[in-house]
Amino acid sequence: MRLVKYSVRGLRSLANVVDIPVGRPTIVVGSNDGGKTSCLLALQFLLTGKPEIGEEDRTYAVDDEEAAVLTADGLRHYCMNVTGTFMPTTYEERTLGLVGPILIRRISLEGTASQLEVQKAVPASEDLRNLAELKRDDLRSRAEARNLDPEGSRSSKDAWLLPLQRLADDEISSGSCVTTWIPLARDLAGRLPIYLPFSSTDEPDPEVEIRTALQAGFRQLIDEAGERLSVIRRLEADLQDDLAREADDLRQLIKQRCSRIGEVVIVPHVSFAEGLRSVEIQRAKDDGRRITLRRAGAGRRRQISLAVWEWTSKQLRNPPPDHPGFVIAYDEPDTHLDYAHQRQLFDLILDQCAHDETQMIVATHSLNFIDRVDPADIVHLRLDHQERTALTRLLSPNHSAVDEYLAQIAAAMGLRNSVLLHERCFLGVEGETEMQCLPILYKLAMGKPLQSDGIALINGESNVGALQVAKYLHESGRKVYFLVDNDSTCNSGSKSHFVEEKIRRSGISRQQCMYVGTREIEDLFTDEQWCTAANKLWPRVDDRAWTEEDIAGMRKNGKFSAELDSEVRMASLSAPSGKVGLLFELSTTLTSSEDVPAKLVEHFKTLQAQSG
Repeated sequence: MRLVKYSVRGLRSLANVVDIPVGRPTIVVGSNDGGKTSCLLALQFLLTGKPEIGEEDRTYAVDDEEAAVLTADGLRHYCMNVTGTFMPTTYEERTLGLVGPILIRRISLEGTASQLEVQKAVPASEDLRNLAELKRDDLRSRAEARNLDPEGSRSSKDAWLLPLQRLADDEISSGSCVTTWIPLARDLAGRLPIYLPFSSTDEPDPEVEIRTALQAGFRQLIDEAGERLSVIRRLEADLQDDLAREADDLRQLIKQRCSRIGEVVIVPHVSFAEGLRSVEIQRAKDDGRRITLRRAGAGRRRQISLAVWEWTSKQLRNPPPDHPGFVIAYDEPDTHLDYAHQRQLFDLILDQCAHDETQMIVATHSLNFIDRVDPADIVHLRLDHQERTALTRLLSPNHSAVDEYLAQIAAAMGLRNSVLLHERCFLGVEGETEMQCLPILYKLAMGKPLQSDGIALINGESNVGALQVAKYLHESGRKVYFLVDNDSTCNSGSKSHFVEEKIRRSGISRQQCMYVGTREIEDLFTDEQWCTAANKLWPRVDDRAWTEEDIAGMRKNGKFSAELDSEVRMASLSAPSGKVGLLFELSTTLTSSEDVPAKLVEHFKTLQAQSG
């Protein structure tokens, strides 16, 4: 099953946090103690039942009545629960008949063990519920109370179950049912995705990282064992050998990525009673002695962690059709990594998320991560005045809202936008028109955001320091380009900061300038595209439709964008407040990469090549 989102009640500061998305990936950010680690703990609890929730982890002072329940002893017990929304895989739809969405929760009552429950429509008659979980004698009593005869041998459980189940199905199909939480069947519990947690918040521990990575391989080998399960001892030996080969593959990758570490030995120990019981990891010194990796330096241990995470990507490829999928959780994976290794890590995360069977959530303080994903994939956690975690997401495509949101995140984390100085490629643009429309057009043309390719925009409008920043970046060996209107080449007296003469004085060559349009960027879009946008977004008050001839006529007199702005304002009540909004709104009406002008696509490909 694929976990789409989950909600948490009664865990630490997560008194009632609803709909945390689990995407590909979801980036969770926020201030220290804002609830990031608790979100990952809740996710682990939902999928694995571990760790057991202690009294110190429960949220007692809560307003939500669902966080406390009365039990048969008449006492008020505080309840912690994590509810996930799951969608079945194609295999589960075809083979098991599952239909989504499926709500599954793991609930932990104070003083009791946790249990898994599923929300389901059940018969209104209580004696027709949870029939499959009952013993034969209980089924017989319920059937006889309803004057039902067994369908088969009276000693068979199924003989009594069948008539009762038929009544139960009839009640549900007729609408005589209620929706409630019932215990989750064991076979469905086995369809929960495999949880793979990786953390850099503590001192790097190679043994823990390698054991976590090998757990996925062990689970898959168990699933593939089939009829060999009847010969337990032999199967344990077979799995030990198989997993040892998996471990050797991982060992060779560690050695390749960390060439100075010397020889590494990984010996997994398997037991059906205990699962993957333990892993021994040693490195051989030059004198032949073997020592634990815990005695390696922190930097070297961090490199080993990256190699382990890279190896995990191989486990995600080509799983069998009945595989339940993976949920990978990274807790501040970029801690103590230099910028080059942060880039390597992000590329690794994108590779892992490329597999359909993988969902991922990453808790981080890094603006480098935030700048490389769509804003809609960012979850921002903050504490309110009651020290409770509140969740916000950015769903609006409005560019100014994106800027405001990212600024709030930076302030919450105490970080500055100077992190952009680490990007690979910078593109200077003339003003807000380009700042708003280029991210939309780039993603449409190239299939991913500007941030994903490490391209940062520099706004030259009303920014006296823009060219100084560009000059500094250029002199520092960074790749700097400008995308400007063609008419800037002859407007040396213009107040714009990005006319050709001023750009040249900053040390930027003409080869680094990308000129667009007959005169300006708006010229690149066809009369048909402008006409479609006008009729969709700026209908005329006289009820006449805009025509392509109307648009063509505006190109003949002076500057096209000014003429367009003037005509649309006079003819429509829904016109943008200024010409900046014209191209932005036009961009939102485009639907495919073919709609992006060829000249822009050519420039985008140049930028992408330079940013690699």
